[in-house]
Amino acid sequence: MAGTIAAVMNNELGINGICDCQLHAWKIFDDVADFASWENNFQYFVDPVMYLRALADCIEQRVDVVNLSIGGGGEPDGQERALFQILLAQGTVVVAAMGNERQLGSPTSYPAAIDGVIAVGATSLDDSVADFSNRGNHIAISAPGVAIWSTLPTYEGQFGFEAVTGPGGNAVEGRRFRRETDYDAWPGTSMASPHAAAAVALLLANKDSLSPDAVRQRLAATADKVPEMNGADHHADYGAGRLNLFRLLGS
Repeated sequence: MAGTIAAVMNNELGINGICDCQLHAWKIFDDVADFASWENNFQYFVDPVMYLRALADCIEQRVDVVNLSIGGGGEPDGQERALFQILLAQGTVVVAAMGNERQLGSPTSYPAAIDGVIAVGATSLDDSVADFSNRGNHIAISAPGVAIWSTLPTYEGQFGFEAVTGPGGNAVEGRRFRRETDYDAWPGTSMASPHAAAAVALLLANKDSLSPDAVRQRLAATADKVPEMNGADHHADYGAGRLNLFRLLGS
């Protein structure tokens, strides 16, 4: 996400990010992988305390744009909703990934479905909806989300672990899911979301008086209506269309 937003441009190495900005990153994932029975593996999940603390810190620092490449089916509680309301009321634009459960019927994913959040779906190389990208009427816009090259840490890591049967028949961690180093190409609405967030950051650099609602309207007005939208102003797969950075900044 960070590389898509702000990787150093024109240094003849790796990739170019979209904008030169003051980038902040908050740790919100737990350090311990938990067993995900529905996928029979061990994964890392968002820690709710660290997540709420990060949102509160964004409020305190009056961040211009927040990108949330996270999601889940649990509806926000009162505290989470209140933090989003404060962020939006103070003028912070919040962008979030639609989710990657299309094969499971596109269940509603939060925080993308929170009122006022700009929910971003993923498109493929041919501007068709990515086969994993959730659909829903709350989608605002779509952006590239397939085979997205970006930066990774220079040291080795892992995404999680296979589940194997341990003593007593319980699932325990097995082989790690290896992560590449330096660069890799990933799919996901989590890759689409930072494209939109970075585009908004560039927009606000020149028009910093725009409200979150005005930003949403501008994204919609300048998006490309892809062929599968059949001329509609809004589509449950694409929102207002695929992000067009040139038109967004030039209109």
